[in-house]
Amino acid sequence: MVRMKRKYTCLLKATLYILYLLVSIYIFQTLFRANLSMAEHKSNLLQNKTFRDIQIQTVRAIRKNSAVIPKEKNDGKKVNTFIESSRKGPNFHQYPLDLNFTDLLDKLKKKEPVYVKEINPHPFHYILNPNKKCQPSETTLVILVKSAANHTNNREAIRKTWGNMTDHSTKIVFLIGSSEFDRDIIRENGHFHDIVQENFQDVYWNNTHKTIMGFNWATTYCPEARHLLFVDDDYYVNLPNLHYFLQHVDKNASLFSGFLLPLSVPFRDISSKWYVSIKDYPFHKYPPYLAGGAVMVSMDVAQKMAAAFPYIKYMVIDDAYLGIVAYKIGIRASRNGKISDKHCQIWRMRAKIACHGFSNVTNLFQTYNHLKEIAAKNCQNGEPFCVK
Repeated sequence: MVRMKRKYTCLLKATLYILYLLVSIYIFQTLFRANLSMAEHKSNLLQNKTFRDIQIQTVRAIRKNSAVIPKEKNDGKKVNTFIESSRKGPNFHQYPLDLNFTDLLDKLKKKEPVYVKEINPHPFHYILNPNKKCQPSETTLVILVKSAANHTNNREAIRKTWGNMTDHSTKIVFLIGSSEFDRDIIRENGHFHDIVQENFQDVYWNNTHKTIMGFNWATTYCPEARHLLFVDDDYYVNLPNLHYFLQHVDKNASLFSGFLLPLSVPFRDISSKWYVSIKDYPFHKYPPYLAGGAVMVSMDVAQKMAAAFPYIKYMVIDDAYLGIVAYKIGIRASRNGKISDKHCQIWRMRAKIACHGFSNVTNLFQTYNHLKEIAAKNCQNGEPFCVK
């Protein structure tokens, strides 16, 4: 009897000890998760500061660096009404010029006189102009690759990979500015005849000039094309998927589509690559726009934008600028889930139209070879997306 009691006592102690351990582990996990959640919450608060916090920091930085006067005093001098009106709330139509663009574009289309002075002229001329690229007029798609002058390897890789799968209905050109590499660029174009170049400096803050050059060139020399794709030279474009998408889009519908950024705010940190001053853009957010790495545009939209550019104030952030232009002329930016501004693994690239993160030429060739093998199997099995 005594042995039985000792046995049950030991079992009870063991059970209580196990329960104690389980409760301790549960409490530890709960506290750890709570701390982790609190850390994430603090991180989110830091990343998602209100505009008021950002504005306070901006004003302090601006006062310190004396770059811009945040608020103008009415001491008898003319007040910047653009900045003053922006404090009442973001009315993107006020971004200069504040015009009725429906009427303006209609007059320009009819070639009627317009008594409005251009505030964003494009005073550059072509150094290289493949103006016969879209002849004959069977071209339906033009791909305009925004490339840095010294990215020779990227352009060569594109020509040997996804850019080599074009047919007569698709044309590819590279958009480049002027630089110390002009002689090399001219020599390169002598082999491939696919470079559009103007005499503005090929630097980051001229990307908007480069984009405007692309719109002007395509609408002038490829007016019969139905669609344009603007893409950076570190993107991979899955042309079979792109062609499939465009074949199933209403040919008469306006298209301005890509990776949508609906709630972006201007960078007010002077040290940032994407810094925009309050003087240049006083609103606390941008209208919805498309990440500039890959943007699909129908020709009717491209023609309206090209006509409107001279009357809309220049901005160095090219994709945000296109969003402003689209908003002012009444074009809605639409999300396309098959375009990503992030890097895509090879298996994801099968379902995408365009993905970012291919500045490494080796990755570009690996993705191309993998997709080519899949396309060859599709041909054998009689499935869609067959590329011989």
